[in-house]
Amino acid sequence: VASITKTKKVNQNSNLTKENESLTVAPRKKTQTEFLTKNDTIKMLRTFDTFNISLLDQSLFAPNSNVTGGGIPGISHIVNVGFPKCGSTSLYSFFQGAYGVNASKHQICGAKEGVCGICMKKAVNKNLPPLTTCGNHTKSINQMDYDKPKCVFPQMSYLQEIYDDDPTVTFILPFRPVKDWIKSVTKWNDMRQRLTKCNLPGLPSGRGKKDNELVYWYGQHVQNIRKFVDNHPGMALVEFSIYNPLAGKYLERVFPDKLVKAKYWGQFNQNKHKQKIQHNQHRNNNKQNVQHNQHRNKG
Repeated sequence: VASITKTKKVNQNSNLTKENESLTVAPRKKTQTEFLTKNDTIKMLRTFDTFNISLLDQSLFAPNSNVTGGGIPGISHIVNVGFPKCGSTSLYSFFQGAYGVNASKHQICGAKEGVCGICMKKAVNKNLPPLTTCGNHTKSINQMDYDKPKCVFPQMSYLQEIYDDDPTVTFILPFRPVKDWIKSVTKWNDMRQRLTKCNLPGLPSGRGKKDNELVYWYGQHVQNIRKFVDNHPGMALVEFSIYNPLAGKYLERVFPDKLVKAKYWGQFNQNKHKQKIQHNQHRNNNKQNVQHNQHRNKG
C-alpha cells in the first residue's frame, strides 16, 4: 500500500515546459451542492435556453500546459476530477503501475467501502471526511462519479469536503475533444440518458439531450475546478490530453515521485488491443477448423 505523506509546501511548477497539448471536516451546511434548489434550476434552465456556444471561452476545452496551484503533484492523495469516458480507466492502470494494485482505485474503493461516490456521499452526510473514510490507504481515486441508479458526482458536489480532508490533494483533469467525448458518452450503453435524468450540478434534469447542453456543462465544470484550485493554493491541478502521445512523459515529468513512470501510461489500452487481436485470431482459427472439417466430411 502506498504511503501518503505531507511535507512543506513548495511551488515546483514554474519551470514546466509545454509538453501538454491543446482530518476533521467542518459541520455540513444545510445547503448541499448536490441538490439544486428550485431557483437554481430555473436560473440554469434560462441559461441553457439563452447561451451562445460560440461565446464560450475555448480555453475551457483544452488542458493548461502547466500545473496550477501552489502544491506539489502527488504529495498526498491524487483524485481524478474529470468526466466519465475521459481516460479514467487509463489513469487507474497508470497509477496501479506506479503505486501498486491496492493503491489505485476505480469506482470501487474497497470491499468494505463499496462504490467510491456512494461511500463519499454517505460520509459527507455524516460529517465524516470523504477521502479518509473511503480511501485512507488509497493513493489515487480515478473515478468517483456514479450514475446508476442514484447519481453522485463528488468532483462537482464535494470539492470543499475533499479539500478539508486533504489540503494538499492533487486534482487531475484529463481532457479529450469535447465532440469525441459526447460521442463516447452517447455510445456507451445508456449513459447519456442516465446523465439527463440525474439532476447534477450544472446539468438540471432533462438537460443533456442536445449536444450544446453537454458542451456547456463540460466547459462550466472545467471552469469551476480551475477556480477552486486557484482559491486553495495548497493543492495542485494537473491537466493533460489523453490524446497527447506524450501524455505518459508529461505525467512522469510533473509528478516528482520517481515511482511515476511514463511506461505505465497506455498499458490498459495496449492490453485491450492485445486481447482483441488474440480473440480475433482464436475466432479465425476456429472458423478455419470448421471449414476444414466440413471439407473433410464432404470428401
